[in-house]
Amino acid sequence: MTLHVEGARPPLSGALELAAYRIVQEALTNARRHAPGAHATVTTGYHPGHVGLHILDDGPGPATGAGVAHGHGLNGMRERVTLLGGHLTYGRGPRGGFLVASELPSCRYLLRRSAPAAAGTRYRRREQQSDGPDHRSPTIRR
Repeated sequence: MTLHVEGARPPLSGALELAAYRIVQEALTNARRHAPGAHATVTTGYHPGHVGLHILDDGPGPATGAGVAHGHGLNGMRERVTLLGGHLTYGRGPRGGFLVASELPSCRYLLRRSAPAAAGTRYRRREQQSDGPDHRSPTIRR
């Protein structure tokens, strides 16, 4: 296996780090299972606004014209990427083999998406400062 890293690694959210790890793990597991002995190249690119992952093996890849079976591993990768608002593609590589490519949004995007959670904190503060409970505000318990 060969690893290439492009760009400087910014601070990343735990969710993004875990998703990236699991995507690479599953892609390498699939390469080992479906193309034993093949060489794999993992490229991680840190770009403004997103992290790119490309995992390419030099095995035979799917037969030309044959569709790619959607097993649990590929579906799991797609779910992880979708939950983070990213994109995932997979299939025959440009020169054969099998390619898994994903683009995951950076932590700034994830922090913006979590803004509604911060709004819930405001409701709790208003409720604590009022004379009595506000039944229109959601109840937040710890």
